[in-house]
Amino acid sequence: MEQSNGLFSRERIEMTTTFTQAQLTALEAAIASGTTEFNYQGRVVKYRSLSEMQEVRAMMKTALEGTESKRTSRVYMTSRRGL
Repeated sequence: MEQSNGLFSRERIEMTTTFTQAQLTALEAAIASGTTEFNYQGRVVKYRSLSEMQEVRAMMKTALEGTESKRTSRVYMTSRRGL
C-alpha cells in the first residue's frame, strides 16, 4: 500500500483530473524553499524527494494547460472563380 503524501499523493493525482492554480503555486513555493513538507489549507503535505515534487508539478502544469481557455480564430475564404 502506498503511503499517503497528503493532498498531492500519487494515488490522488491519478484519480484527479483537475488542479487549481493555488495548488500549483503552493507546490512551487515549497520547491523553491527546498522543503519536502509544507502546510496547505490546514493539511500537512509530505513528499519523499524533490524529484517527486517536480514530477507532480509537471503533471499539474499539464493538467492546468488543458483547462485554459484556448483562443480560436476563424478564417473566411472567398473566391471569384469558385472552389
